[in-house]
Amino acid sequence: MQITLDSLKHGAKKATGTVIIIDVFRAFTTAAVAFSKGANSIFLTETIEEAVELKKNQIANITMGEVNGIKPLNFDHGNSPYEISIANKISGLKIAQSTRSGTLGVSLAAKTNNSTHIFATGLMTAKSTTDIIKSRNLDNIYIVAMGYPLGEYTGAGVKITKGIVSALSGPGNNYSEFQIDAAIGPGSSGGPIINKSAQVVGVAYGGVNKYKALIEE
Repeated sequence: MQITLDSLKHGAKKATGTVIIIDVFRAFTTAAVAFSKGANSIFLTETIEEAVELKKNQIANITMGEVNGIKPLNFDHGNSPYEISIANKISGLKIAQSTRSGTLGVSLAAKTNNSTHIFATGLMTAKSTTDIIKSRNLDNIYIVAMGYPLGEYTGAGVKITKGIVSALSGPGNNYSEFQIDAAIGPGSSGGPIINKSAQVVGVAYGGVNKYKALIEE
């Protein structure tokens, strides 16, 4: 089995054979959560305009995605697994999804016409992806890592921020969550929280809107 490793848009444009587009913690994990809640189908688009057009033409029922980690104003949902997990109605819906990393990578790889298969893979679907590839005896594997926030401007290296656990419960005394004092920049939601033993102990999904909190007080 031949395996090629690449990254970002330039890698997606060169991908051939069995292509695996990896957006580890965001786009395709969000998609997996949507399917787990009964979504009918998901259309992956290169641009937000394409997603909006699919909804306008009633090909898709709702839109979800991001630009620089932020939900576009005319989208129904952002690119957040947590947001989709608590959404009221997803079952049976057709979704148009557009992100600046994951769905963009799939679109660019598809345009080359050099791929025999394209797998959109994230944290929740990594094992199932490898199981399918093994069961079908697929070879010539081309893996493209997507998903670094603003990667072309800040570099493709992994970004690390140090902090401490500041509370053992989340907003509303939700003990299934905890709070940290490390800064979470736009687009970094969905990244892993790792302890000193290199164990993943949580997933960052958002911060407190201090202005909103003050107004509600």
